[in-house]
Amino acid sequence: MIVMKTILTFLFIWCLNYQTGISGFFKSNEDPLRQNSKYISDINNTIGVLRLVPRKDNRVSVVIYNQNGTIWKRIANENFYRPNIRNIYPLYMKLENSLLYFKVIKKIDAYYVIIDNENTQEKKYIRVDDPAFKLMTWQAYILGCVAVQFDPVKNSIKTIPQYTSVAIPFDKNELYLPVKIQGDWLMVKWGDISKWKYGWIQWRKNGYLLLQIFHDA
Repeated sequence: MIVMKTILTFLFIWCLNYQTGISGFFKSNEDPLRQNSKYISDINNTIGVLRLVPRKDNRVSVVIYNQNGTIWKRIANENFYRPNIRNIYPLYMKLENSLLYFKVIKKIDAYYVIIDNENTQEKKYIRVDDPAFKLMTWQAYILGCVAVQFDPVKNSIKTIPQYTSVAIPFDKNELYLPVKIQGDWLMVKWGDISKWKYGWIQWRKNGYLLLQIFHDA
């Protein structure tokens, strides 16, 4: 059990390094929160997250539109590494693992309005009836991730979901896994399967996401 936990922790740390730009072709896309603070992302005026639905054959077929209905980009397995894909900076992208997430601003007629570039806040469109994507709430998005990271000073772990509750010491060597959501609070667990520890952190405050999300390890 100790060996397995060590291996998982190593994989998580490697994934963190990979996501923050130490390696990988998509390094600029691997950081899911490209703001001044890696833990804070503006989700005001959004309705959720658009997730690429993995296919059994691991093929990727994505069509993104301009406001006038013309096709802006087609993304498929054959063009992952072409230059025109590099200027897409969504919420998260790792196309080789069929992982692609966009913030959704709103639904207009037959389209979802998405943020295709988190750096410039550029907006594009994806058809509502596109079977390649599924709309998720922010809550479902968080609970579906592998692990979360957060600022343990400004967002300390609490025994119950209240600001005034007792704080629990943060362990930088642990993985914090999402369990359930209650309002603006997220229950996380850490430790090992034989003796989980539980606590609460804020996942949202005043319309801002307070977490860094890890989608795979």
